Amino acid sequence: MTWVHPALLWALPVALLPIAIYYLMRFRSLSVRWGAHYVLVRALARYKKNLYWEQIVLLGLRALACAALVLAFARPTSSAPSETLSGAGVTRVVVLDASYSMLAGPEGSSRWSRTLDALRELSGQWGRGEEWSLYRMGETPRWLVERARISDPLRTADAFEGLEPDEACANLAQALGEIAARFPNEKVELYVCADDQASTWEGMEAWTWPTEPRPDVFWINPPLEDRGNLAVTGVRLAGARVLRKHPVQAVVSVKNFGAEAVQDAEVELLLDGTHLSRESISLLPGQQGELTIPVLLDEAGSHALSARVSGDALAFDNRFSAGLEVSERITVQVPRDADKRGKFDSCWAFLELAQQIQQRTTEDGAAIFQAAPLVFTSPDGEPDLSGPGAPEVVILDGGYSLNEARTEALRGFVARGGALVLAADDRVDAAAWNTHLGAAGLLPAALGEMRTEPLAGERFERIAKARLERGGFMAFASAEDGDVEEARFFAWYETAPPAPEAQILAWYAGGTPYALLCRGPGGMGSVLLLTAGLNGRDNNLAVREFFLPFLYRLFMAGVSEAGLARTVERGAPIRIPTRAGEAQAATWTLGTLPPRPLLRQTGAAGEVWTLPEGPDRTGLGSVLLVNGSATQRIWLGVQGPRMDSDLRALEAATKSAFLERTGALECPDARTLLDHLRARQSGDEWHHWAIWGVLAFLLGELWFQRRMG
Repeated sequence: MTWVHPALLWALPVALLPIAIYYLMRFRSLSVRWGAHYVLVRALARYKKNLYWEQIVLLGLRALACAALVLAFARPTSSAPSETLSGAGVTRVVVLDASYSMLAGPEGSSRWSRTLDALRELSGQWGRGEEWSLYRMGETPRWLVERARISDPLRTADAFEGLEPDEACANLAQALGEIAARFPNEKVELYVCADDQASTWEGMEAWTWPTEPRPDVFWINPPLEDRGNLAVTGVRLAGARVLRKHPVQAVVSVKNFGAEAVQDAEVELLLDGTHLSRESISLLPGQQGELTIPVLLDEAGSHALSARVSGDALAFDNRFSAGLEVSERITVQVPRDADKRGKFDSCWAFLELAQQIQQRTTEDGAAIFQAAPLVFTSPDGEPDLSGPGAPEVVILDGGYSLNEARTEALRGFVARGGALVLAADDRVDAAAWNTHLGAAGLLPAALGEMRTEPLAGERFERIAKARLERGGFMAFASAEDGDVEEARFFAWYETAPPAPEAQILAWYAGGTPYALLCRGPGGMGSVLLLTAGLNGRDNNLAVREFFLPFLYRLFMAGVSEAGLARTVERGAPIRIPTRAGEAQAATWTLGTLPPRPLLRQTGAAGEVWTLPEGPDRTGLGSVLLVNGSATQRIWLGVQGPRMDSDLRALEAATKSAFLERTGALECPDARTLLDHLRARQSGDEWHHWAIWGVLAFLLGELWFQRRMG
C-alpha cells in the first residue's frame, strides 16, 4: 500500500474528534429531580447496559467515518511487487540537457539544480531489478548509463553526482533520434530533462517516435520567471603587452539576449579581481554594443583584466577575462649598414631624438617622463639577435640591406618570439624584400608600386582615423594623443593582397593599408609592416605632437603579437616560449579544475611548453612555470562564442504540438512528477473504497441515531 499524498496521514487523529466531543458534552448534562424521579432511575438502570454498547458503536462509526475521509484524501494505491520490480518490462530512459542555459535561475535554485533534485528523488522511487539509462546532451552527447540494473534505488542517485553543464548547446531532436534507435520496439518510459529554450528544440516541430509502442514521456521543466540575459561576449585589449603607466584601450563587448531593452546596465572592469572602473551601456533586444575603456597600469608583471555585467537570469556568461603583460621597458634596435649612416638613410636619427626627449629632466633633475620608456640602440656592426642581450624589436628599413644570411638571422629572431618592424621607406629594395622576406614568411603583404608626391605639396596620403578599430593604433581614434590625421605621407607603397592571417591595423584615407601585422614562422614572433618609412624623408611624423605616443603605440603593437598569446580561444593550443633551462615544469590551471601539466618541446629557438588540445572551457586561467623554488605565474584569458545564452522560450504552438503528439506530461518539479507517477505506476487506486467506507459509516451512524431516538 502506498499513498499519493502521504503527508495527509498526519490528520488521522481527527478520527478521535467525535469521542472528544462526546465526553465534553457528557459533563454538560443537567440533572433535575422531580416527584417520579425514582421511577426514571429504575428504568434507566434496566436499560443502562444496552445503551452503553449502542453509544460505543455510534462513536465508533463516527470515528471510522472521519478516518475514512482522511484516507480518501490521501489517495491509497496498490503496491503490488509485480508492478514495481523488473517484471514490469519497462526501460526507463533519462535524457539530460547539460547545456549551460540550464544554469539560469536564482542563485542556489537554478534549473540545473532543481532538475537534478527531481532526478534524485525520482530514481529513489524505482524498484530493484529495473532497467534504466541516462543520455547526456551537451558538447559531446553520450550515454552515461546504458541498460543498468538497479540494485539499490538510493544508490542510483549517485549517477547524478558531480555532473556539470558543458559550455555548449543541446539538440533534443538529435538526442531523441539516438534514443529511439537504441530502444526500438521496447516499452520505454522517457524522462526529458531539458529547458524550454527555443534553440534546444530546433528540429522538434514534427518529431514523433518512429516505432511502436510509443513511450510514455515525462518532461521535467522547472519554470523560469526572468528570461532577461546580458552576456559579455568579448574583452580585447589594444595591446596584450604594454608599458607601465602607458594607457591601453580595453574594448568590452556586451550583448542583450533578452526580449526587453536594457537601460544603463553596469559593466565593471576588474584588474586581478579588484575593481578598476565602471561604465554603463544601454542595449535594445538582440543588440550588441561595445565600450572602450582606457586602462592605466602602474605595476609591472602579468595581470588579468576582467569585465563583468551585473547579475541577471544567467550568471554563467556575465564575465570574460583577458591576460596582459606590463613591462618596465621595450628594447628597440635599428641595424644599419656602414655606408648608410646619414641622417635620412634610416630612421635612427629620429628614434634617437625620441630617446633624448624621454630622458629630459626638470631643472631640479627630476625626470619629466615618469612612464616606462622605449630604449633605442643601433649596433656598429652586425646585430646580435640570438644572444642574451638581444632586443625585443628590430626595425628594418632602407638603412639595412638584405641578403640570405641576414634574412635567416631575422627569421630566427622572429621564431624565438621577437618583433620585426618593416618600415618601407623610399630607400628599400622592394624586390629584395619581396624575394628574401617573402620566402622566409616575414612579409604580411608583398610590396607593389611606390607612390610619390612632391614633398610638402598638396597631394599626400593620411591615416584614416575612423578606421582605427583594433590593435595599438586604436588609441588614436580619439584626439587624446593628438590628431593622427595630421600626419602627411608623400611617399608610400601599395601592396599586393595581404596574407589571410594578416591583420590591417591602420588604413590610408585612400583605402590602402598603412600598417599590417601577422605572426611570424612558428607562431611565436610577429612582423609589422608599415607601407611608409619612419626616417622623415617622406612624411611629417617627426614634427607632429603625437610622434612620441605614435612610437609607443607602434612598438607595443609589435611586441603584443610576439611571444605567447595572452588571450586565446577555447580549444586553441596554448604555447609558452621560454629560454633553455628557464623552467623545469609548467602546469595549466583554469578555475576550479585540477591543474594539467604542459608538454615541453625543445628546438633551436629554445623551449616551448604546450597544451596541444587547448582549454575545454572559457574563463580566467594561468600557467605556472616552476624552476626549483622559483615560480612565475602567467595569466591567460580564454574566450569563445556565447552559444547558449539566448533564453527565449520555444513558441507556444510548438510546445503544444509536442505535448499533444507525444502525450507528454509537463512537470515543473519533482513533487508533481512523483504524484502523477505514484498514481499511475503503482496500479489501481483504492481511494474510492475509502469514499464508500465514509458513506457506509455515515449511514450506519444515521440508523443507530434513529434506533436510539
